[in-house]
Amino acid sequence: MTSSISTSAPPSVIDCRASRQRKQIRVSYANSNRQYDHRVMATYNTGMMSNGWAFSASASRRWATEGYQPGTFFQGNSYFVSVDKKFGTKNLIDFTFLGAQSERGRTTGTYLEMFKLADDKYYNPNWGFQNGKVRNSSISRQHQPIAILRFDHDFSEKTHWITAASYQTGPRGQTGIDWYNANDPRPDYYKKMPSYYGASEPTFDTERADGQAAFLSTSEANRQLDWDGFYFQNRANSVNLSNVNPAAVGLQSVYVLANRRQDNTEANFNTILNHAVNDRFTVQGGGNYQYYKGENFNIVEDLLGGDFYMNYDKYAERDEPLDPDFKQNDVLNPDRAVKQGEKFGYDYDEHIRTGSAWMQGQLVLSKIDLFASLTGGQTEFWRYGNVKNGKFPDDSYGKGKTHSFTTYGLKGGLTYKISGAHYLYANAGTMERAPQFRNAYLSVRTRDGAVPNLKTEKTKTAEVGYLLRTPYWKGRLTGFYTTIADQTTTRSLLINNVFGNISLTGMDERHMGVELGLEAKVTTSMTIQLGASAGDYIYTSNPLLYEYEDNDGSPLVDGSPAYYKNLRTRGPQSAATLTIKYDLPKHTFVNLIGNWADKSWYDMIPIRHTGESVAKLDEYPALRTAALKQVSAPSAYTLDFFGGKSWKIKRNFLYLNIGVANILNNRYQYGGWEASLISTKLVPTADMDTASLPALGYLNKTTYANGITWFAGLSYKL
Repeated sequence: MTSSISTSAPPSVIDCRASRQRKQIRVSYANSNRQYDHRVMATYNTGMMSNGWAFSASASRRWATEGYQPGTFFQGNSYFVSVDKKFGTKNLIDFTFLGAQSERGRTTGTYLEMFKLADDKYYNPNWGFQNGKVRNSSISRQHQPIAILRFDHDFSEKTHWITAASYQTGPRGQTGIDWYNANDPRPDYYKKMPSYYGASEPTFDTERADGQAAFLSTSEANRQLDWDGFYFQNRANSVNLSNVNPAAVGLQSVYVLANRRQDNTEANFNTILNHAVNDRFTVQGGGNYQYYKGENFNIVEDLLGGDFYMNYDKYAERDEPLDPDFKQNDVLNPDRAVKQGEKFGYDYDEHIRTGSAWMQGQLVLSKIDLFASLTGGQTEFWRYGNVKNGKFPDDSYGKGKTHSFTTYGLKGGLTYKISGAHYLYANAGTMERAPQFRNAYLSVRTRDGAVPNLKTEKTKTAEVGYLLRTPYWKGRLTGFYTTIADQTTTRSLLINNVFGNISLTGMDERHMGVELGLEAKVTTSMTIQLGASAGDYIYTSNPLLYEYEDNDGSPLVDGSPAYYKNLRTRGPQSAATLTIKYDLPKHTFVNLIGNWADKSWYDMIPIRHTGESVAKLDEYPALRTAALKQVSAPSAYTLDFFGGKSWKIKRNFLYLNIGVANILNNRYQYGGWEASLISTKLVPTADMDTASLPALGYLNKTTYANGITWFAGLSYKL
């Protein structure tokens, strides 16, 4: 009996060794209207051959000129190669190399107001027309292959040793529009919303709001990026800045397409020893080490018709126009005229080192099974700045402070066997883990300063349950209770039209609920499966909030409480799925799946839940109540179908699989988040208590799930 709480070093979910792949040659083609339209794939496995060698290889390609949502596309290639060599009966060496290269045009959520103006639940603000062709500004590209070398050795029938090392590296980035001395180009920028126009006057000028609504709703072009306009403005901006840089002569781009890169290099080493002391007692132990370096920087992807782009901080120049160094993104290379493919803006590296050791034991008795595990580790990380920022010359360049954390974990559990069909179990654990690098810094793009009072994140968890196993019924009922304390989170966003970060420390959560899984073999050909979860996931503290702009070392908020206590964490808190599986004659099957989710609470923006923000509405009780009310998406449901059939053709097989998701075409909101806007224009007027929250800047963003989607795949196995 295996505990439902995993051990510190669980076995691999996917076994990549060539000798474990079924011997076959398989080719397939699939067609879909989801993220991609077409997929071709080929696989070749030898299985373990008499000479002790095994080979496995697979490759696939997926593509779509436009995905399910407007302005999106997809191009992807993946590959896998594995080679095994067996030495005698006790040793096996495996080398695996795999990777996936992809490029896709992205979509994003936006204001509910904008979805209504577009009359389109799949409105995508990331694209526009250039010379009559669709062009997406947000393109995600990545290719980070991984190589794995593994050694398996059997000391005896009771003792097995596995050691593996891996190395992964490659580029990853996402493009977006950057601008200098120009207007914000985003079609859904909050100042372009009718609600903002309505809030621009103390009396909430509905005439201006209605005019902007008409402007956006009557023309698709007004709701999309103006690529032709970017080129026009760049080609009209001829300058001579030879007094600061001889290369800065010609067309200075005010708009460029930037590629925000997050390249990384990662090396891992793991070793596991498994020993069966006797038929009842088994022990395992092992250790692992991880080296990680993440490179974070911007490059100019496209100058959009210009000749160069100045490496200045546009926000810093606005704040300190008389200081020539303050606006420099790198005072070691001032006044750079950046060309296509060159770096600009921020440039820093993440360095993370993690090592741990663990051990576990399992005892199997006639009526009780027991397990216990212990792990201990050390994590350290630091920032390395590759540029000297003009705003923070003493705290941005070179190696920053090293942050070290000692971590541990302790888990244990037991299973009581009432009979061969009925079991009771209980598991518990306590553990600590280091804060994540990206959550640990107040403004990691520009300087080394860390969030005050960084601590390890502490988790305590317990579960009890009942397990049923009979020839016709299988089921599991579990009750769980988990607390998570001393969390630190940081998110980047625009603050007062300036990029910055908001950090929370001392954030605590409590998760409790029940989960049910049930499978009934109704007839020899029909099976019904039910899965359900009902939980209560809340914040149990008021964390401290720190708010910093990238170009200012003085905090906007310095440790004020954010009123999170008793509010719900993000995501659905109740969910269920019901599957009816039917096996038809002649190797045919059909599945009908119903899904339901409820209480999908929006992600909260901390600055909307501070005392300063709440105080602005103290004189307007109705607005105050509405502004602080937590928002959730409506309950959602889908009905899906999946089926297949196979044919034997001599010694070969042909397989057909068909899937249709969301048959009822339910285009539901599947989540959202509070926007970071809070109006500064609150003035006493007669209609304040009847004004809408959007008119005061309290906007939310959301996304919609796809409607009907389908997939059909045909494969041939030799």
